[in-house]
Amino acid sequence: MAGECNTYSCGDLPEHTLVTCGDKVQGGGVKAYIFACDSTTEFDDTATIPTDIATDIAAGRAALFQNLQIGVPQGSPVNTSSAYVAGQTPDVATYDFAGTYLDANVNSDNDTAYAALNVTSGLVVRALLINLVGSDNWVLCLGDNGIKVIGTNVVPDNDGDYVHYNFTFNYRKATGINPTLNIAGL
Repeated sequence: MAGECNTYSCGDLPEHTLVTCGDKVQGGGVKAYIFACDSTTEFDDTATIPTDIATDIAAGRAALFQNLQIGVPQGSPVNTSSAYVAGQTPDVATYDFAGTYLDANVNSDNDTAYAALNVTSGLVVRALLINLVGSDNWVLCLGDNGIKVIGTNVVPDNDGDYVHYNFTFNYRKATGINPTLNIAGL
């Protein structure tokens, strides 16, 4: 029958809120805090995030990387292997994300830092908190089971481009939303 659906997970639909004129959030990440798996920063209270981050930095559980180009494209849905109901499409179980991360701050210290961040070193990070260009808006990338950073440095074959680090950060998340947080003074 048309319009019929099963009753699993039924509930009221959430309301949608329009932004006021000119209040759209501009994309493009310019800096990021990267958090180790043992970081203690809680991301549910924007008022305490700056203090929590300062504590994590002092303890070596977080680091700030600046003057970057970061993006997080649309997540890819991961379907279950079967629909479990005849005639329906398979359920989406989770989302895979693969963010892009470019850094032209090439030097021997950063060679060491990126070698340590690379998943080939065995490190899986907890989260990236990405600052969007010219704003107090931050996007939180928090994987359900950590984030794997993968990449290398790139040496272009001509003098029209800069040597840079080119990484992806990959993670899986049950919801397809990376929250945008407004955090003043960070």
